[in-house]
Amino acid sequence: MQKKGLAINMIIWLVLALIVLVIMGFLIARSSGEYTKGTSCENTGGKCVKTTECEGKKSFIAGCEKDEVCCITEGD
Repeated sequence: MQKKGLAINMIIWLVLALIVLVIMGFLIARSSGEYTKGTSCENTGGKCVKTTECEGKKSFIAGCEKDEVCCITEGD
């Protein structure tokens, strides 16, 4: 009897932990869109250019096209 009670108790705790993880994942996914808006290439002082045209520091911050990188130069 003791083992059966322990197994049910363990299942209840695992289900509760899973619910908490799903809620946390939802909240993080929902807020990540706001984070990337504030950290786009232009907002951080960079400029989207082709990879070969960058004479500064290449950064892979969101906001540039597929074949471009965020180029951050010291003088900007």
